[in-house]
Amino acid sequence: MVENFTDFYDTLFEFSANIAYRIVKEKNISKDIAQEVFMYFLKEEDKLDYSDEECLRAKVHNKTRKVCLDYLKRSCNRHEMCITPLYNFFIKKISYRTF
Repeated sequence: MVENFTDFYDTLFEFSANIAYRIVKEKNISKDIAQEVFMYFLKEEDKLDYSDEECLRAKVHNKTRKVCLDYLKRSCNRHEMCITPLYNFFIKKISYRTF
């Protein structure tokens, strides 16, 4: 059960990192993305409802997905590794899902 931000972080950090890893395929970057996701939620802590763990999980999933897509877009724009086809695939596949 999630009662505060520390529990929230401990419970869902690996969940976020795993989602990120499935999208970006880089272990270190996926952990950085998960860290960015939780920094966002730390800033928005007063808006979190810790009593609804499913809702928290959905929020983490959606925010992780968005941060990953932003990362892929920035990577392609900087020509570090242009993965436009992969980015477009995720945009089409994920943007039609609702949680």
